[in-house]
Amino acid sequence: MIMIEQLQSHEGFKSDFFFRHFSSQVIGYGRKASNRTFSSVELLMLGREDFNDKPMTKEEAEMLLVNDVKAIIALLEVRIPWYKLSPARKATCVNMSYSIGVDKFLNQTALIDALNDGDYLQAAAELLNTRWADTVGTRAEDLALQLNSGSWQ
Repeated sequence: MIMIEQLQSHEGFKSDFFFRHFSSQVIGYGRKASNRTFSSVELLMLGREDFNDKPMTKEEAEMLLVNDVKAIIALLEVRIPWYKLSPARKATCVNMSYSIGVDKFLNQTALIDALNDGDYLQAAAELLNTRWADTVGTRAEDLALQLNSGSWQ
């Protein structure tokens, strides 16, 4: 799935907890441990009790990433015109939501309004006008191009 590969590339992989911008603790492919603790189902799926003694593997991180993306898609499908969006545009919404959280993504009202109107040029401009874009640099530029064109970047 290109969406997963793109997120893996943008987030990078870390086998142990580390602190990223805004002091969020992260592991795997950018999974914010402070916001999304590991559920008992996830730990059971991975055959673990925790991540304190043994580093996370890329396989474990990908399983968690895929689960997180599925959950994000389920939330976005009912809040934005999902059926109108190309796969690359959907991936842009998921990518940004994964990074900042679904609620913060949906609070980008000018961006969401532009998506609802099918004005992808404006949506791309609004994406670049976020604080998140200032933080992630070329990732935001690539995703804005992707959002505007509807093609993978």
